[in-house]
Amino acid sequence: MKTGLHWKNLEWGVFYDSWFAKAILWAGYGTIMFLLMIFTKSKKLSITTLVHENTHRAQYLECAIVGAVIAAIIAIFIPSWWLVLIPILLWYFMYGLEYIVSWVFHLFVEHPKEQHCEYASSAMEMEAKDNEQNQNYLMERPWFAFLKYYGRICGYQKK
Repeated sequence: MKTGLHWKNLEWGVFYDSWFAKAILWAGYGTIMFLLMIFTKSKKLSITTLVHENTHRAQYLECAIVGAVIAAIIAIFIPSWWLVLIPILLWYFMYGLEYIVSWVFHLFVEHPKEQHCEYASSAMEMEAKDNEQNQNYLMERPWFAFLKYYGRICGYQKK
């Protein structure tokens, strides 16, 4: 089953020449998807970058749905205001956890010196990178497509 999570106008919610992107992104990074909005330092984005960032939007929405279900179940037993944060922050929590696990892995495993390997080892990033050239990807993309990337690690070859 395909998600149908696509935007006919890939530029919906894109903020060009953004002060926010300039403030939070360090050198080498120009664009970020934050709370379904895309902020970029650039004055224009390529279709490839738009597909990449919109893939993150689809991932975020899927994680938000799962987070809402988890929060609803917890709320049955422990009602609290902070449960609304689960759907909002689940994607960021998963992304950050993947980064930390990959960083620790790369501390102990010999691998080719590839720049940003911890970042590139994220299942979320691998899905977006692998499919950014396909302009129809967001219409063809199955639900939770990023899950198939778990277990792959950038720059690691078993001996």
